[in-house]
Amino acid sequence: GNATEKQILEALKRYTCRQLYMQKSLYHLFSITQQLQESRTDVIKVILLAMRSHPKDLGVQMAATACLYNMSKGELGSKVHPRWLANILSLTMTAMEVFPHHQQLQKNALLTLCSDRILQEVTFDRFRCAKLVMECLCTFEDSSMNRMSVAICSILAAKIPTKQTSDLGSNARYMQKLLNIVKEKKEKQSGG
Repeated sequence: GNATEKQILEALKRYTCRQLYMQKSLYHLFSITQQLQESRTDVIKVILLAMRSHPKDLGVQMAATACLYNMSKGELGSKVHPRWLANILSLTMTAMEVFPHHQQLQKNALLTLCSDRILQEVTFDRFRCAKLVMECLCTFEDSSMNRMSVAICSILAAKIPTKQTSDLGSNARYMQKLLNIVKEKKEKQSGG
């Protein structure tokens, strides 16, 4: 059943071994998560369970990352305990690693990551995150994704040890992409 929130959550709890059920249930859950006013750990738990159960299923990961973005953004996200946000980030980064060339999934992940509270207050592997975001930046030509990636990396760069910052900076591909973005921005400013 997918008529009520209770049925959807029950399906997500009972049918973890059935990837298609998970995908469809998460799809229906997405519209519910768009309208939530209160933090719901019970909902986050079942989304994370689905992600853990089907880490290589694109449909499950797409729907789950979209739901998690809804659960962690804005005022609703400010009510989520940092421990749950850390779990959200961990599984979101795993999805980014498994599906590096899927633009919408990467965009879902960037939307989740692009939160001052998450980047400043939550404990997670910031170096892993910075590498994934830089890979995303280099893979896709999408201005909104570029803006989010640059914003995320600018915060993360100040939060990781100097050695790790140097490791990121030594990647010529990353540096070339950042230089190209700066060059394009400068050309727009001087041309307009």
